[in-house]
Amino acid sequence: MKHHFFILLLLTIFSSCTTSNKFITKNNKLSDKLIREIYTNNKNVFFLRSSNATFSTIWSYVNNEIVIYKLANGKLISKKTHAVSNDKLAHDDLSNFNEINLDSAICDYLLDGDLFGFILKDNDNIVDKSFPIEIECLKKVELKSSSMNKIINDIKLFKLWEVTYH
Repeated sequence: MKHHFFILLLLTIFSSCTTSNKFITKNNKLSDKLIREIYTNNKNVFFLRSSNATFSTIWSYVNNEIVIYKLANGKLISKKTHAVSNDKLAHDDLSNFNEINLDSAICDYLLDGDLFGFILKDNDNIVDKSFPIEIECLKKVELKSSSMNKIINDIKLFKLWEVTYH
């Protein structure tokens, strides 16, 4: 009897891991597709994701608004728009973003964890960066870049890392 229970337990764990990996892969594919589409349309896109989670958040600044896309299990679960005081604050000076290096002195890099990234374009300049970093730590830091501090504030204000499954 114990032997059957152990086999059943192993099968349940294996099935659960397989299902979870399927949703992570599906969510990453949709995230990549949306990131490309939003960047193409708006010339700016920001994202938070994790290699271990079945959800992600993508956002963009357009016409004094922030447009937030939340994904879970490979599906778009919400798209919300909020007014922001000035969307130009988010990506006003691309040189600021080129110099950003969220080094491990601020928050430890995670090789298998959270990821914060962005792609911005202004004229012919493109900045495409991503940082393997713990999101909770990122939300607590104060950086020299006013643009990055605005982004971090928006992450907190709009609860961009909180996803509710529907």
